[in-house]
Amino acid sequence: ISVLLFVSAADEQLSQKYRSLVVSASVLKGNIYAAGKVLAETIASLAQHGLTDREMELVAKVQETALDSVWAERHHVETEDVMSAAEEHILSGMQAPLASDCLDVRVQREALRLLRDGGPLADKGLRRAASGILHLGDGQWSIEAEIAGASSEDTEVNADDLREVVESFEKMSLEPFTWKPGELLDEQSQPSFLAEKDVAPRLLVTDESELEHFPGKHWVLSNGSTVTWAQTDFEPDEIVIHGLAVGGGLSEFDCPARRAAASCVSIMRRLDGLGQMTKSQLAEYLADKNVSISPSVQGYTRTISGRCGGTVKDLETALRLAIMQFAPAKFTAESFAKVVDSARQRIANREREPDYHFARRTAEITCGDDPFFRELNSDDMDRLAEFGAGGMSSMCSALFADPGEWSWVVVGALPEESIFKELAERCLAPPCFDKENPAPDAASKVRKLPQSRVPKFSASTIPAHVYHGMAESARVCICFNIEPSFIAKAADRLAAHWAADVLESRPP
Repeated sequence: ISVLLFVSAADEQLSQKYRSLVVSASVLKGNIYAAGKVLAETIASLAQHGLTDREMELVAKVQETALDSVWAERHHVETEDVMSAAEEHILSGMQAPLASDCLDVRVQREALRLLRDGGPLADKGLRRAASGILHLGDGQWSIEAEIAGASSEDTEVNADDLREVVESFEKMSLEPFTWKPGELLDEQSQPSFLAEKDVAPRLLVTDESELEHFPGKHWVLSNGSTVTWAQTDFEPDEIVIHGLAVGGGLSEFDCPARRAAASCVSIMRRLDGLGQMTKSQLAEYLADKNVSISPSVQGYTRTISGRCGGTVKDLETALRLAIMQFAPAKFTAESFAKVVDSARQRIANREREPDYHFARRTAEITCGDDPFFRELNSDDMDRLAEFGAGGMSSMCSALFADPGEWSWVVVGALPEESIFKELAERCLAPPCFDKENPAPDAASKVRKLPQSRVPKFSASTIPAHVYHGMAESARVCICFNIEPSFIAKAADRLAAHWAADVLESRPP
């Protein structure tokens, strides 16, 4: 839906204290009325026709995956659950079982079975439930909107407009919702991240060593990448994955447009899917898997980080999802325009905050005029818009081009070593999208150090400045320049912290 950035439906308040369902959307300025109309139409359609068979199947997969994870967690460490249930029992004053519906996974499993398997009295497509919960009758709903900026008479929409647009769908007969071709995975085909022709030969562990300070191992793979891993049992159904490549971060870019583009890589991946999969197809593929992975570009590094469940299926999916971040980016102009406009509005809101101006001025004094040390501003967004979706795609593909220069850290409820080793060798193999220009082999690679950015203290010859800000109260700030050689040792840095702590604690 073009006018919406993100949509969420929160049912956390659907409990004994509050009985409500909140549907919210993030929209760009100027689209509030259109967003209200889209949300109202979607709610009315769902209330009239319920869920499609495909949607019922996907929701059941998502819920069952979540319950499997909760079941493993609850049967590993029960202390906090017992404490929470006992506290609820004491505060409620009711002589009820200590495990509420929210804590008893067995009750939720039975409810899931009834909804999914159906029967003579089944609520097909949850039509009865949807029409009862999403009821647009009088006194059953409310709508509100938050508009950025100071209040004024000249607003793009008022309360009456929003109320009328929702009321217009109360008795309107709508057609059943249908997914467009290509929005979901083809039911006749087995979904996969890579076509057969794109699967690279599996890697091999060419070297391994034991970690020194805690139980774990370090592997070197045949393409030059490394895997450092350790098994833990603190969380029985969680594995943390962190990929790191030194260099290629924001410090490499002098052009503000490129710095802004690199900062937006993660959100663009969220909006435009991954590899051959659209955003909707990817969400469907991951419906029965407890996996989340996303890329980002930091000051001096590039990262691919996320988490997954403790099953072999989840771990394999997570590793494949991580390596698919190296697929060529194909960002659309529509998503790019959304990101630019959203960033512009976020920056405009940030510039209204008094802290922003104080922090900007302090950074100018302590770090100099290097744009690496300052926040993005509206001018940077104008240059990013000129960069275009094509330039953004090319930059992302260049930043995430060679899996062989990456180091992977995997910690958590890992399977036994032989199983994990086979997964790492098979799933971290680089995809062969460019047959004519394959990635260089490990022996020919030269790892370059990132470009360093050194802050420059610039108090000038007049070390006192007074300027007008936007805060309600005045502030006084004294900045000190510290020579790098003076804090080269850990003891010197700790001494500086101690001195600062004492300055903060002494009475005025």
